[in-house]
Amino acid sequence: MNCQICLKKSDNPYHAACLKQFFAINGVDPVIPMTSTEFYERAPAHVTGFSISGAQVKMQIKVVDKQIVICASGGDYILKPSPQAFPQAAENEHLCMQMASAFKFDIPPVALLRFTDEIPVFAIKRFDRSYTAGEHKQTKIHQEDLMQAMGLAKATSHSKYEYSYQQVLLDLIKIAKGLHLSAEFFKRLVFAYLIGNDDLHLKNISLLYTTEGIRLTPLYDYLSTSLYDATGSVMALSMLPDNKETMAFNQMGNGYYSFADFLELGTSVGLSEKFITKSIRAMTGKIDKIETLVKHSYLNTIRQEQLIDLINNRKARLI
Repeated sequence: MNCQICLKKSDNPYHAACLKQFFAINGVDPVIPMTSTEFYERAPAHVTGFSISGAQVKMQIKVVDKQIVICASGGDYILKPSPQAFPQAAENEHLCMQMASAFKFDIPPVALLRFTDEIPVFAIKRFDRSYTAGEHKQTKIHQEDLMQAMGLAKATSHSKYEYSYQQVLLDLIKIAKGLHLSAEFFKRLVFAYLIGNDDLHLKNISLLYTTEGIRLTPLYDYLSTSLYDATGSVMALSMLPDNKETMAFNQMGNGYYSFADFLELGTSVGLSEKFITKSIRAMTGKIDKIETLVKHSYLNTIRQEQLIDLINNRKARLI
């Protein structure tokens, strides 16, 4: 048995320390007090007012007297079960977030919780709220996805795909008045490609406006979507504007990106070749550790094997 938070071996479904870290207190009962069927019956009444992006049916929860309570607003956590069209999406997203943590990316506390009928649900702590020490009072942190930040919020829903990663990087440079946000996003983009997250569009890239300045939010909505559609595009956006691609991508013609493509993209916005090479090598050099996480995950054996093959295939193109 592996802990349904950290994925390390455990004698119980959760390590006590992991539960305490996730809920910030000891002794919380981690069972969602309803069946998965009841969730879908009740969810429409509880999905209004979200600022965290995503079209998936979700619900907010908070902890009261060490019990999980469903709430219409003011929740501390978001529940995301697996949609019928995407089996094991909850297990998939939980695994991908743990892989991101292994690569030292900033992620919110995440866990696989269970309904009373034992169906798993992905849970993530909200990162658009701050809390006063020793209190449960929330303070909202201003957040914008790139659709909003770029003034595209009133565009069509498909507009989130009508951009390029070069434009994203350039916009982040302009917003930050420097390279630090674009450098961080570049690494996230390589990671998304490596794990088969082909849905990294403008609604899944967000900024937090804090008292310390503007920064990228922790990662969210990262899962290996390629496991559900191996025939689609390997990335949500084109590398260059006007649906244009990098030179190596066009020359190879196999539908995959290589180290040369990311090098061309990064250097085109001012990132150094040294930084790009170091960032990619840092990820491709940890694939053994990632494979262990996949094997310890709650994906079924077939999907584990598919994901390991996908990651190794993309690794081979990046080295």
